[in-house]
Amino acid sequence: MVGESIKNVEFSPEVALGFEIKSLDYVYAHPSYFRGVRMARFYQVIWIEQGEATFMVDFEQVRLRSGEMLIIVPDRSYTFDTESQYTGKLMIFTRLFLNQTPSIEQLVNSSILLNPLLPHPVVAVERDIFAHYLAVLDSELKREDSVTHQRIVHRMLEIILLAAERTMRETSNDVLNQTDLPLRYRFCNEVEKHFRQHRSVEFYCQQIGMNDKALNRAVKQSVGKSAKAYIDDRVILEAKRLLSYGDSSVKEIAYTLGFSDDSNFYKFFFKHTSLTPLAFRRQYR
Repeated sequence: MVGESIKNVEFSPEVALGFEIKSLDYVYAHPSYFRGVRMARFYQVIWIEQGEATFMVDFEQVRLRSGEMLIIVPDRSYTFDTESQYTGKLMIFTRLFLNQTPSIEQLVNSSILLNPLLPHPVVAVERDIFAHYLAVLDSELKREDSVTHQRIVHRMLEIILLAAERTMRETSNDVLNQTDLPLRYRFCNEVEKHFRQHRSVEFYCQQIGMNDKALNRAVKQSVGKSAKAYIDDRVILEAKRLLSYGDSSVKEIAYTLGFSDDSNFYKFFFKHTSLTPLAFRRQYR
């Protein structure tokens, strides 16, 4: 529930491969574990086979219907729907698992679905075909670990992601220009590392080694906003998380986010949300 601390979730060290498939029945079997706000350090692919479910991802409601798939990239706050009736599968895998195969790593660097700059993508997939791929993948996971086994799992996941990626591109009115994708990922990574200390576009231009016009153009092609707006939105998102899911004072949050004093933080937060930090906190308590 909102108001609780975020549960940081790491991938189980007992799963050596770094990839796992669970039935969404697992959510109903462990409701207390899945209640509340969580933040995972791994990728999650949620596929609804039957029914409907509503998830919260970084303060936004995401509704999934039968045959639809949602990808939650690492380090996003989210809550599972533990009330609705639905069936399906949950695939979880680590960044390291993706980076072990050059072809999947290339897919990550060019993907709409896995792009951390974008909102939480929902894509409709062909139910029968998707269920078949998942069944084959699930069956392979039950085999003994071997080099061949790992390669097959990688290839099957790649097929599933490519099929979903193709559907996304065929149905999206906002297909990305691929030219600047590596640059956009570098920008995203630099923001994640430094947004608590640096909010100027000039700093990120220096980190990446390019001018502000080129950076703004690349970011705008991805998310429809300027580089400065993306940086500020990242700060606001973190502020919302800290205000909603923690007990730190506004002054402590301001300090954590690199503001010289809490009055500057108040002005910044109000400018971007039309609410004071305390008013926002009251909404989520």
